[in-house]
Amino acid sequence: MPSQFQKTKHTAEAGTQLDLGLAYLALMTPGGITKFGVHACAAPHANCPADAGDCDQTESTT
Repeated sequence: MPSQFQKTKHTAEAGTQLDLGLAYLALMTPGGITKFGVHACAAPHANCPADAGDCDQTESTT
């Protein structure tokens, strides 16, 4: 009888795919993205959370 759940875990592969997707979004979205409390952008911009003086950046919901 086949098992409902696979014995091997795909956590590392899923993490890699998530990393690649977030990197793509960071490069292709003007102003970058903020997910999981981390901001990623291709270039400095207005209200960039990477600027230590700005603490009012909210997390993106897209």
